[in-house]
Amino acid sequence: RSLCDWSSDVCSSDLGEQTPDRRAVENAFRRAASQSLAGLDVSTDVQPTAGDAASLTLEANDRPPLALPGVRPTAESMEAAVRSVADSPLRQEIRSRLVDDWCILLLVAPKRTAVGGGVAEQIRAAAGGIVGEETELGKKIERGPHWIEIAGDDPAEAVALWSLGLQPAAAEPRLAMLIGRGERRGPVLSGQDLTAEKVLEAVRMLGRSCSCTTDAAWARGPRLPMRMNEGFDAAVKKELGFDP
Repeated sequence: RSLCDWSSDVCSSDLGEQTPDRRAVENAFRRAASQSLAGLDVSTDVQPTAGDAASLTLEANDRPPLALPGVRPTAESMEAAVRSVADSPLRQEIRSRLVDDWCILLLVAPKRTAVGGGVAEQIRAAAGGIVGEETELGKKIERGPHWIEIAGDDPAEAVALWSLGLQPAAAEPRLAMLIGRGERRGPVLSGQDLTAEKVLEAVRMLGRSCSCTTDAAWARGPRLPMRMNEGFDAAVKKELGFDP
């Protein structure tokens, strides 16, 4: 159920007796949800656990539920947990680059000690070859993809990776391409498909606009739960030349 729809009976059953402190927790949930989760296609549920803690469970589209344990039943802890659903360092970087760059290429390594290495550099260089080419509408591509590497076991980015279909962590590097307001485009590339040629082909697909040269399924993908800000909206208006 959505935090935006929380009612007193739900909070009573999940968080305990309705004391003034419990009501403060309920109000904190509603306040944080209305500010952070509205319109992000993420629903949440809270379940009590052993001791003085709770588990915040997330659901979105076809993703399996994700549990964020160790949430304490206090207003501060609940607000922080809800904010983490819609923001993180990764999403701050993505948000700052989505408009100016051709796309975001997100390489997810298995562990913090295992980033892409030489193969990643080859793929990154190949994707940059899109600069100078033209889209099907004849627009010259002036900026290449923005490259981000992240560890698949980074706890601060568990929600972001889960929302993009990149959780649980895999044993090999995976690459996802993001555009727009944080939507994933195309399949996640890994294993034998994670090559410079495949990545450049995927990046070029973004420049196609005719239904005869694109796959409708390729253009549909999960979206990051990410709150945009005035700076992002202003950049979009400037890039498009009008207010969408």
